[in-house]
Amino acid sequence: MTRQDARDEIPSTEPTDFEPRTGPLAAPNRGFHEAYNQLVTETQQALGTEIPFISVIDDFMSLFADGSEMTVRVIPPRYHQLKSFCHLVFRVQLTLMANAEERLNQNTIARLNVISKEMNEAANALQHMAQPEADASAALLQHSRELIDNVVNRGTVSESDLRHYANQTCGFVMTNAFSAVRAELDIMHASVTKWQNQMGSKKWSGLYVVVCGNHQPRYRAAALQYFERILGEQEGVAAEMEDRLIFGESVRDIAGVTDLLARHIVDQRAALIFFEDPRRLQKDLLADVATEYLNELLSER
Repeated sequence: MTRQDARDEIPSTEPTDFEPRTGPLAAPNRGFHEAYNQLVTETQQALGTEIPFISVIDDFMSLFADGSEMTVRVIPPRYHQLKSFCHLVFRVQLTLMANAEERLNQNTIARLNVISKEMNEAANALQHMAQPEADASAALLQHSRELIDNVVNRGTVSESDLRHYANQTCGFVMTNAFSAVRAELDIMHASVTKWQNQMGSKKWSGLYVVVCGNHQPRYRAAALQYFERILGEQEGVAAEMEDRLIFGESVRDIAGVTDLLARHIVDQRAALIFFEDPRRLQKDLLADVATEYLNELLSER
């Protein structure tokens, strides 16, 4: 599928989906949404040609510029291997948390037995790992086995068991986490530096970046922190501070990236003209007046 094919598959928001659908204000309302969607479509067509942008989706980072696309894998297999050992620790913890009572039930015991067998297989990966990740991962396996053997032999689990397990494993988890993010950022930085040199300062100054991810890790995600520094963007916890760097929450493909980015650009341009503040539409239009009225409405509480 080409980039244009992906854009063509973007589901359009029909103006008839918005209230009021009938009556004397229906036609003006439709006209607004038609004008907005048309401008979004025209902006999308300029993305990757007149407007360069980088997308970061899952394991891959892509540069769209001058009508071409360059893609690199920024999260290598090693990253996922290191993360898998960390997931093992949380899986053991979550399995025991789900027990919901001090005495182990048969379902929990069966799950722990499965985990033990899978840990034996995971141990085979240690011989292919470098230090200090190999030692850290081996320690995670060891402490996990000890916890499982302890609670199964005793037939009970307590919160103190889980807290002790967390204290034993947390440092090793963070050792793997550091190695994983270093692997990601090293590749990302090498690729971005190369692209920046190829683009030149003028095109680079007009570059946008969309980093895609889930809701929970959006704050201070590694790729966001990297591009904040590279682009000189201010750190924020929501869309209000976004300028050339945008977070695509739950966006999973290039069609979603171009739709989000086009709307961001249109909203900023419109806000700059109307409010003399390009970020004004990056929060609810009613936000400020809502605050003003809530201060009045709830003044006696």
